[in-house]
Amino acid sequence: MQKVCTGFAMEINRKYQKVGHVFQNRYNANYLQYKKNLRQAIAYVQRNPVHEGWVRKPSDYKWNKRERGQT
Repeated sequence: MQKVCTGFAMEINRKYQKVGHVFQNRYNANYLQYKKNLRQAIAYVQRNPVHEGWVRKPSDYKWNKRERGQT
């Protein structure tokens, strides 16, 4: 896992001209008990590229299938 994370961090840092860890803390998974929580989590993931400034709108993000009607 360390080798994967290190290689990924180096690639991301090179691409976005950043330094440091991509994953600051240990991996943490949370169980989503209700559909409402799942919808909120999906919405968060879809809005995140815009929030981070990677794209101007969710449909511009390469891996955002929902905006293209592919969910």
